Amino acid sequence: MPTTTSARRCAVATLAGFAALSLAACGSSSTPSSSSTSKATSSSATSSAAASPAPGNDHPGKPKDRVMGLVDSVSGGTIKVTGQDGPATVDITPSTHVAQFGPGQLSDIATGQCIAARPIKDSAAGPALTAAAVMYGQSDSGECGRKGAPHEHGVVGTVASVNGSTIVLTTADNGQATVTVTPDTRYTKRAKADASAITAGECLAAGGAKDGNGVLQATMAMVRPADNGGCGGGHPAGHPAGHRHN
Repeated sequence: MPTTTSARRCAVATLAGFAALSLAACGSSSTPSSSSTSKATSSSATSSAAASPAPGNDHPGKPKDRVMGLVDSVSGGTIKVTGQDGPATVDITPSTHVAQFGPGQLSDIATGQCIAARPIKDSAAGPALTAAAVMYGQSDSGECGRKGAPHEHGVVGTVASVNGSTIVLTTADNGQATVTVTPDTRYTKRAKADASAITAGECLAAGGAKDGNGVLQATMAMVRPADNGGCGGGHPAGHPAGHRHN
């Protein structure tokens, strides 16, 4: 199943590490719910990620080679994928950093978690913003964001408090950022995982170096649900498995 150009670009950015906000800036499917407490209702999303990487994926640097697409089969740590460039094979080992993305909701966000928030369209980004998309999860290394990171695409930080629709973050510079969510905000949860999280029919983006046989020896990978059986781009306001809530 081919991926779109934007999905490919976004997934590549996601593999770079956790610095500013990648997955928050690209598409996902979302289904409004009738709850005002932000219950997650949709079950899939795109392989997108744009401005920078995701909470907890603290492994900076761009991988030499990348593979992204729909998982065809899994045999141990060997993953067969079909993407924009055709079929590919990815080897996942115990040292591969694997992240799993799925549906999120405001009520799951808690003090100490790492958050990346992207502002609504045509609004100014900065230390105080209204979020179109929020990604959250535990940091792998205990660090959340980069010191001196710009705010053009949103904010990243550790949750200091959650009060109704307001999330206060502590940035890597020990500054403060305020994120306001709305019924249209989409949420994605990130969790550290291993090869067992990767199954046929899901979307995989992996980075590393290809060996002499063309097999990608992955150093990092992300997995998420497919969107209607595919891994192409989608709506521009969410993350992988981003969800809008009313």
